[in-house]
Amino acid sequence: MSSVLYDVPGPKARRVSLIASIIGGLLILGLLAWVVLTLSQQGIFEARRWQIFTRADVWRLLGNGLGSTLSAAALAAVIAFPLGLLLCLVRISDAAAIRVPMRVILEFLRGMPVVLMMLFILLGFGTSAFVAVVAGLVLYNAAVFAEIIRAGIQSLPKGQREAGLAIGLTSYKSRMLIELPQAIRRMMPSLVAQMVVLLKDTSLGYIVAYGEPAARRPGHGGLPGHAVPFPGLLRGGGDLHRHQHLGVTACRVDRAPRLQEGRGRYGQG
Repeated sequence: MSSVLYDVPGPKARRVSLIASIIGGLLILGLLAWVVLTLSQQGIFEARRWQIFTRADVWRLLGNGLGSTLSAAALAAVIAFPLGLLLCLVRISDAAAIRVPMRVILEFLRGMPVVLMMLFILLGFGTSAFVAVVAGLVLYNAAVFAEIIRAGIQSLPKGQREAGLAIGLTSYKSRMLIELPQAIRRMMPSLVAQMVVLLKDTSLGYIVAYGEPAARRPGHGGLPGHAVPFPGLLRGGGDLHRHQHLGVTACRVDRAPRLQEGRGRYGQG
């Protein structure tokens, strides 16, 4: 019995795979035991190291930092995606006089480090840290969104645009009604992945004194950092949790069109 992509393993291959899995699992358990023993010898698990997490002001400070991260990311995403659509339409315009300058602008924004944008906006325009973070994220991610959508439009068959023009649609209406919806759906996994990048880049707000969790963890803002077992534990754990959910969403979005296509194909058969 065989599959489309590989041969189904036989009894010997399954036995070898089982033995390798058991050996690998034992090695991982041994490594974890060694890590726990090493940390225990360094006093990481002593009660005094964890007493700081019993303080209400610590959790209040971390909660405020989480709210600052989510508010900056949400506002930047809401602004960056429509702006990216607009930049994409200008980028693929038939008029070279506006298409070529927009290409230069997008390449500049994509190549500029986000943290430099934040610093320039903060120091050059005298804005608040929140405005600098959001503006930097918007400029960079709008350029990336524009290129992602443009790639989706270019990946469509040329017959899509030709069919729209053949039924009397203008070039603009063909883009908006036929090509753009298909491009967004096709590139949705990449768009969701870029949303993850946007959320991660909010940590750069620490450079411009924005109050996100990296700037509000214990050891900053008047809280003692020497008593914390892992200063970056909450920041890394919180980021991992949020990014995991966004990653699962991207996988589901990526699988949905293929599942519908497969159901329709087998349903017709």
